[in-house]
Amino acid sequence: MEAQIRQRRSEAATGTLHPSYKDRLARIAGWDTDARTAADEARCYTRLAELVTCRAEGNDWPRHHKYDTEQEHTFGVWIRGQRQKLREGALSPTRLPSPTLRCRAGRKKNEGRPARS
Repeated sequence: MEAQIRQRRSEAATGTLHPSYKDRLARIAGWDTDARTAADEARCYTRLAELVTCRAEGNDWPRHHKYDTEQEHTFGVWIRGQRQKLREGALSPTRLPSPTLRCRAGRKKNEGRPARS
């Protein structure tokens, strides 16, 4: 049943849903809303607010490799995914402030391997 509703939901989004299906589906409350998409949107805005707070505290941009805390790893993975979506064109520029995602200023170079002596 869920697969059929998902199919009808995508047909409705593209405008190809037959009116008879639309009338029958109107009896099911919330058939035209996708709970997963709504949850993803809410999580995205929550993470963005947490990231803004983290940066306001003076922390560096989070990394997804060689991270110091689990929170930094979570933010780093999330930012990496958002950058990929932005590059692929799957992320609306109005959804998130693009300067936040495009900023790749990270750690200073001297934090890596120690200099040779």
